[in-house]
Amino acid sequence: MALILFVENDQTFGETGCDLLKRCGYRCLRAITPVQAEASLKSHQIDAAIIDVRLRDEEDREDWSGLTLARTVAERGIPVIILSAYDTKEDIDRAFDVAPDVPPPYGFVSKNRPDWSKCLTQMLEEALSEKKKSWWRKGIDFVGAWGGTMIKIIKSLFSR
Repeated sequence: MALILFVENDQTFGETGCDLLKRCGYRCLRAITPVQAEASLKSHQIDAAIIDVRLRDEEDREDWSGLTLARTVAERGIPVIILSAYDTKEDIDRAFDVAPDVPPPYGFVSKNRPDWSKCLTQMLEEALSEKKKSWWRKGIDFVGAWGGTMIKIIKSLFSR
């Protein structure tokens, strides 16, 4: 069962989001601030994160604290979905505007959509599936490299 970090400063919406994830079979950790989220990242094995754009002040158009946190989370190889009521083209573009060495968010879901919960759970399922495929491919690459080394060692033993 995947552990999802849900970072949302609105108490009611945060509880609603975590309840939704639990009904879908996920475990959910809730954080209200970036500091709480960072503490959860350090103390738990998080599989994916859902992060609001504005975590300090909903009314402040310059509050991009959620996007800053999202980049930190993504740098750790954790898929991130941005969930926000601020869904203008500028907001969405800003969410995906990351440095070349930072993975972009897996997706963006608007809280203004009547079907936001369905979109979010579908996107989360896809993100976790992609993460598993990625780790599986890395595992195959590792086993393949390790297997080649083993063959070289075995050949060297028999060539004496």
